[in-house]
Amino acid sequence: QPSNAVGKYQFIRPTLEGLVNELGVGRDGLFDEALQDRLAIHLLERRGVREYVRGHITREQFAHNLSMEWATLPRVIGRNPGASYYDGDGLNKAQVSIDVVLAAIDSLRATTSV
Repeated sequence: QPSNAVGKYQFIRPTLEGLVNELGVGRDGLFDEALQDRLAIHLLERRGVREYVRGHITREQFAHNLSMEWATLPRVIGRNPGASYYDGDGLNKAQVSIDVVLAAIDSLRATTSV
């Protein structure tokens, strides 16, 4: 079955519906770039971006948390590193390398204060 993911960050229906309810987003509003960014930032916060930037979790743990949210990101820790957290479901596979993810996460800490 093909994915029903939508938008810049490829939200799947259950995630999008949960975010809309959690954040009190009106269902009649535009699903524009600003809203999509707001929703993605909320997911980053849910997955530990503040804890990572503050040094409370490692970059590897944060990368692992992100791989549970975005199926195209690879596992960094645990079994089968480099594969999608959802590998084997017939739909998802990692689309970037662990090195790319860790480099992006490193740059996040260098440019962010929370």
